[in-house]
Amino acid sequence: MATFKQKLISIRAAQGIDYAQAAEIIGIPEQQYRDFEYGPATISVVERIGLLTSLGVSLEEAREAAREPDSGSLADFFESDEDPVPPFVRLQDGVIQVLFRSNQAPYEIGADRITSPEMVMRWIDHLSRKTWVTKQHIREFVSVCSTYLGTSLHPV
Repeated sequence: MATFKQKLISIRAAQGIDYAQAAEIIGIPEQQYRDFEYGPATISVVERIGLLTSLGVSLEEAREAAREPDSGSLADFFESDEDPVPPFVRLQDGVIQVLFRSNQAPYEIGADRITSPEMVMRWIDHLSRKTWVTKQHIREFVSVCSTYLGTSLHPV
């Protein structure tokens, strides 16, 4: 049995459309659509039905697919093969840069302010309160901090 996310991916692929086209059809930002396909399982049944019907699935089929389980594991979220280009977060010259998807200057955090896993958690809390930060930003922030601290912050 396919998970809801696998169903969403297969519908998009069957239509021969990319993330940007799917997002445009649905009327949401591309990164939000990517988060629906690859982010952790936080999509309500109503959202699932809306996504599927927006992509042309019948209401009956959407209702059935919306009840399918998700992979739902945080480990699956971190192990996704999906790599955004360009990155959302990077370490450059001792500064962690959290990038906007517009031409604004990056949000910068001095890497020297990230001294422990506990500090990473505080920054995740801080960043998650920003309206422009996506799940992908948080995912890459953890990865960059993991590398910087020389320790694994990813779930086992």
